[in-house]
Amino acid sequence: MRVRKAFHLASILIAFVAIPLFAQKGPIDELGFHADKLYDFSGVDSVNLFNGNLVISIPIGPRYTVSSNLSYQFTLVFNGKTTDTETWLEYDPVTGGDTKPASRVLPAVGSNAGVGWRVSLGRLLPPVSTGRTNDSLDDDTWVYEGPAGDEHNVSVANPHDGMRMHVLSDEAIEIEFGSGEIHKFEIENAVWRLKQMRDRFGNAVNVSYTYSLDGKKELTWTVTDTASRSHTVTFVNYSGMADGWSRGQTVSQIDLQGFNSETATYAFTYSGDSVPVLTTLAQPDGTEYDLT
Repeated sequence: MRVRKAFHLASILIAFVAIPLFAQKGPIDELGFHADKLYDFSGVDSVNLFNGNLVISIPIGPRYTVSSNLSYQFTLVFNGKTTDTETWLEYDPVTGGDTKPASRVLPAVGSNAGVGWRVSLGRLLPPVSTGRTNDSLDDDTWVYEGPAGDEHNVSVANPHDGMRMHVLSDEAIEIEFGSGEIHKFEIENAVWRLKQMRDRFGNAVNVSYTYSLDGKKELTWTVTDTASRSHTVTFVNYSGMADGWSRGQTVSQIDLQGFNSETATYAFTYSGDSVPVLTTLAQPDGTEYDLT
């Protein structure tokens, strides 16, 4: 894979919330960055020296400062592990029980910007029970997934990786970070969605969503902050990604509020009819990244 810029490096950071399909990954399958692992950083890409996962991070737009304690940025992140495998045991008439191995391989379910690529500010993944025997999807823990795909167990009783979960109601949960930053997630259309990131002084970043008529697909994200900025992420659907967290919704465009309230547009181009492969990222100045 090559990442090419025509004239100058621009920024892009993107990632949000969706439904969980898979149990928390073990060390061999871990994505993103973990504080207790070693990485080879040699530019825009890095490699997990334990499991060989390649991570590419392309910032989109500048980092927006809301206060001395709160800032955010959109980032386009690639993980080299581009598939997820589900395994389980199904009924075997020979043994009369659930002893027959079965499996399926899917495009990476966390992807929402082409296979392997994601745009996220963090996700909250609830416990999963498929009802199948020994299904690899089953997980009885809550998991916070960072923008790069890194996963962290979270609970009310004990902090994990500097994060603690606070249950506000059946439909609202907050994750508190060691920095004092708090991320609020709420249930919308059966999915835990990031709704707010805030500090302890009333400064905040808020996220709202528009949906298809059946409520199953998000059409846009609108990200606003208490510094009066507003950004929009727009999606198109690819049916081959329907089993993923984003239900096939794939980023097509990001509009960021720039200087003097002008809009800076980043456009995503894909190949493939049902499973999208990100080919180019066009930037506001007319240059582009070739990602083939």
